[in-house]
Amino acid sequence: MEQLSFIEEKYNDPRPPLALNWNLWHGCTRASTGCLHCYVYRRDESIGKDPTILHKTDNFNLPVRRLRSGQYKGMYKVPCGSHIYTCFSSDFFHPDADGWRNDAWEMMHERSDCTFFMITKRPERIADHLPNGSTYKKGEIPNGKYYVSGVDTSGANSWVQPDGDKCRRTNSAW
Repeated sequence: MEQLSFIEEKYNDPRPPLALNWNLWHGCTRASTGCLHCYVYRRDESIGKDPTILHKTDNFNLPVRRLRSGQYKGMYKVPCGSHIYTCFSSDFFHPDADGWRNDAWEMMHERSDCTFFMITKRPERIADHLPNGSTYKKGEIPNGKYYVSGVDTSGANSWVQPDGDKCRRTNSAW
């Protein structure tokens, strides 16, 4: 008897999923009083680095990198079903990253088998900075699972989750 699967054949990955950080770019500028004790500032200043300068990291294309040797040669380095904590050394919606964000959305679209989680201090920029590329229309969310949270000292928490082709925003207090 043939075994059926809900996972498409291209995602048939025998390796267990991972939970990992994907810092596409590094650096940030303070957006609110909630940024006063930011760990990125503390860490960068402790090693003499200016935390306000954004730059792409060597891990920019991490989710779409492929293994070049071994048993799983040709498969993505990040296994199917992985949970990817995105841009934790910056802000995915930082204005200085506007030129890189569409490439990031394209990679997330390619890896729609993974879950991407982001935290932002700039939730007001989300609606205007959703994907804009050849794969989808402006403002349309790529296939996949995305969770964006904007948290600040006010105690308010805003989640943005995909709901078909649109973003669904929910608000709650902790």
